[in-house]
Amino acid sequence: MHISDIHFDKCEPENQGLIINAFFKDLNSLLVDKPKDDIYCIISGDLVQAGNSSNIYDSFYNKFIKRLMKIISVKNIICTPGNHDLNRNIIENNFEEYQKLVNKDYSEVEFNNLVKEDKSLISQKFYYYRNFCEDRLSIPSFNIYGYSVNLIPEISCFCLNSALLSYGGLNKINDERILKIETSELNKWLDENDGRKKILILHHPFEHLSEYAQKELNSMLRSGIDIIISGHIHDQNLENSYISQEAKYIKCSSPQLFSDKTDLNGYSILHFEDSNLLKIEYRQWSKRQRKFMSGQEFSGTENGIFEFKKVGYSKDDFILEKLKLEFLRAMKTYSVTPEWADRILTTCPPNAISKDNEIKLDYLDVINKKDNYQIIAAPQFGLTCYARYLALKAWEVKNEIWFYVDCSSWRLSKVEVDIEDFAKEYQIDIQDHYCPVKVDN
Repeated sequence: MHISDIHFDKCEPENQGLIINAFFKDLNSLLVDKPKDDIYCIISGDLVQAGNSSNIYDSFYNKFIKRLMKIISVKNIICTPGNHDLNRNIIENNFEEYQKLVNKDYSEVEFNNLVKEDKSLISQKFYYYRNFCEDRLSIPSFNIYGYSVNLIPEISCFCLNSALLSYGGLNKINDERILKIETSELNKWLDENDGRKKILILHHPFEHLSEYAQKELNSMLRSGIDIIISGHIHDQNLENSYISQEAKYIKCSSPQLFSDKTDLNGYSILHFEDSNLLKIEYRQWSKRQRKFMSGQEFSGTENGIFEFKKVGYSKDDFILEKLKLEFLRAMKTYSVTPEWADRILTTCPPNAISKDNEIKLDYLDVINKKDNYQIIAAPQFGLTCYARYLALKAWEVKNEIWFYVDCSSWRLSKVEVDIEDFAKEYQIDIQDHYCPVKVDN
């Protein structure tokens, strides 16, 4: 679920309270049969109307987030700040210093270092918002400039703060084209998440950022950002949710959840199958019906749903079909109709007293890293199935063919013969392929 621009304030029963009550009623009707752990909520900024105190965030938590937690697990709620979420008093009380900070011509490294300073004005103005994210939402990897969260092994989100240099509407100063972003963590996220669907979340559309920030993000789109989620624009049309056939990314904006009961408010639900975004279901506020209905105004379709073309593998990919068959055969040793459950590897045994230095790995971590691993597990964990699963995913994600070795019937004298047979079976030239080896004993 994607919501943006809640602008939580006094929550008057005749205006904002009316919209929010209708929102939760609509949400309950749509998600009542869905398991809480399978639903995720992205809030792309402007959680509150003015983030000038801890009181407004406490009220937002008690009157909005607690209601949301009845439908969605709190661990599945992530957010990024907007221009309304900062403390404008910090800017107003230090106006000249803040202006110099905004207008200074920083190098990329200088600005990246600046936003990480705890005592900077940038950090100070987000103090209440940061406390809310850390204390109320308990986001483990949170920082003020940008952090990543893996929703499932196949999907990784990066919450980018596009309001670092925002004036927050103070003196009606226009933020457009002055907004800069921290890029070091963003680049690190791109480098470390090969094979995952990468979703970038920010409050402002690209067009509102500084020229340099726009160039950086546009170059990153060519490096593997798959979906961009944003808010801020209180106007929605089909062009704000589209798939670019050239760059192969999906860009989707969400309407404001609330600005006034007379406005076209709304939200959206993104439907995924594995890591593929299949459709966006828009919901819009009807001031006449006083409830949320299908978002025709946002999707441009009669049912309020904007559908994307499903991307699949070629039926001619015999390697993929062969790896699927081998994985299924391994699974059927446990059940006639097997169902795979994701495995998470850890460097700590179950009976470890302390897990302070624990490292957890999902299958994409194993595939992407060039390290060697010895995996030890209890009986019935399914190590052979896991080996076959890794081979399947390595081909799907990176077009790598992994050589499986069953040590129960393997002898050193057979090494060269088995490798030659493997190459013939998969119709590959070993000299031209990077082939990790899976040893199953």
